[in-house]
Amino acid sequence: NINNSIKSVHSQLKQATYLFITFGSAWVYEHEKHGLVANCHKIPATQFSKRLLKVDEIVAAYKTLINTIKSINPTIHIVFTVSPVRHTKDGLWENNLSKAVLHLSIKELIENFDNCTYFPAYEIVMDELRDYRFFNDDLVHPTHLAVNYVWEKFAMSYFSKETIALMSNIQKIKQAATHKPFDFNSEKHQQFIKNQLTIIQELTTQFPHLNFEEEKELLTMWNV
Repeated sequence: NINNSIKSVHSQLKQATYLFITFGSAWVYEHEKHGLVANCHKIPATQFSKRLLKVDEIVAAYKTLINTIKSINPTIHIVFTVSPVRHTKDGLWENNLSKAVLHLSIKELIENFDNCTYFPAYEIVMDELRDYRFFNDDLVHPTHLAVNYVWEKFAMSYFSKETIALMSNIQKIKQAATHKPFDFNSEKHQQFIKNQLTIIQELTTQFPHLNFEEEKELLTMWNV
């Protein structure tokens, strides 16, 4: 329930090193009596008005939020991003206005808090990957290729060399686990399985929190 979720988030915030916050749109809906809403709950549209948030409104709200977070975890580092997904239903010009408001808000926040920074996911997609082959058929959402490209940039910015190496090893194990052999019982494939299980054992010994039970099951499932 909601109370348990709040307790869980509070506990995680106390221990977190980083918190990532992604802004999507500055367009909001206001109910005529209750103000800003997150969901219209199938109430008639005539009871709502749509408007663009002002930079000052966003900054004021997030200053309060950041100060609250810092009171819970004084050493946490907050990274802001802006979603590269365009809200074309608002209109292209309206979308650009919205993204501009979000960028200006983040700029002011990181100028006011030394524990806040910005990761340019938006710029990577819109400038480095501006070719439409990096977008799905709707020309709005990035493709898996684009997402992976941003992820690589993100990893290079925030992960240590050791973490990147570990990620690479985990990815290789996952790929090996989904490989369907032509002859499961062949000597070559049995050696392949043995090698993968050895790697898994070495990784779980070094990093006990890793769980490769699913991968181990997949590696041996073709023996039927």
